[in-house]
Amino acid sequence: MNEALRKAERMTEDFCRLCQKASADGRGEALFGRNADDYGAAAAEAVGRSSLAHTDRIHYYFEFPLIGRPGLDIMVQYKCGSLLPGASFLKGDGFGYQQFFGRLAEDRSFAEYLSFFAFDLSEGRKQPNVYLMPKLASANCDYVPRMLQLLGEEKRTEKTMQAFAAAPPGWQPYYAGLMKTREGAPIRLGFVTRTGLVSCYAADRAMIARDFGVYYPGGVPGVVCEQLMDLAKATEEGACWDIQLNLFADGSFDDHLGITPDMGFRYNDVWHSKRTLEQDRVSRIMELLEGWNCADDRWHRMGEACCGIQRIAGYKTNAGTIARRRVADAIQLNAVKVRLKRAGAYLSKGYLIATTWDL
Repeated sequence: MNEALRKAERMTEDFCRLCQKASADGRGEALFGRNADDYGAAAAEAVGRSSLAHTDRIHYYFEFPLIGRPGLDIMVQYKCGSLLPGASFLKGDGFGYQQFFGRLAEDRSFAEYLSFFAFDLSEGRKQPNVYLMPKLASANCDYVPRMLQLLGEEKRTEKTMQAFAAAPPGWQPYYAGLMKTREGAPIRLGFVTRTGLVSCYAADRAMIARDFGVYYPGGVPGVVCEQLMDLAKATEEGACWDIQLNLFADGSFDDHLGITPDMGFRYNDVWHSKRTLEQDRVSRIMELLEGWNCADDRWHRMGEACCGIQRIAGYKTNAGTIARRRVADAIQLNAVKVRLKRAGAYLSKGYLIATTWDL
């Protein structure tokens, strides 16, 4: 228990060290914004209030736009099985989610699931959204009714499960999130496409219109069909998409889509991130997004932000003294997501994933 609490107490210091590394050499201004220091302070506060006793590594996601005004959003990821039953957040009540995370810690059926706080800091929102997600190999939505019950959102279970049940052939329900800070507080539905489906989309515009039309209000506009077809052509053969949709309490959907194509980013690429970004499969997609005015050349700097290093880190003890420990820090490429609405693609976002562990 003491070691689990010490890990929680060090979360903010670890996060700030990782964020400073990602922001060095002008990357903070280029990727996270001119007020990167302010974003960093807000992010550190968010992480501090997210700190909960745990036994495994915490992963932090840096999320930033790849065109327009730079900004920084973050996600804090716990493996549910690493949460200590009965443990409390170090500061406050976990934004009102103390009971939710406490139940996740106690219910061993969630031991292999991942739980997230997701902060829209660039929008000035200090309250987080929450996700619960199985491992990709175990993608399912069977757990969602239990998740909604724990969140006090039982009344939304029927509409949510109906929406998952309506998934087109080849769309595997994957995860759900409660976007309580967003307008209308939608449930975020996540799907992963089965192997081979994206290649079919590359050759069949009508299939795109049919499948996405299941959820898209009033049918899929031609420009969206064309862009999804082009994105499918640019995606590596056999690769999959992560598809995100927003479901409101009345069972309706908005016209926003999120598509995250598999670009071949792998966690063992930490030493080769720049080279990974130079691969043809990445260049095809990013050049397409640049052509849509959804990205500019800042995406190249994602690779510069990645690292895998050992260092000595100082931290404050309960007695107020400074102790030292040897740590391994890793910042890696995670994803690029493109967002579309009825008029077509309008934004892409980059994601880095960071973690640290004691040596």
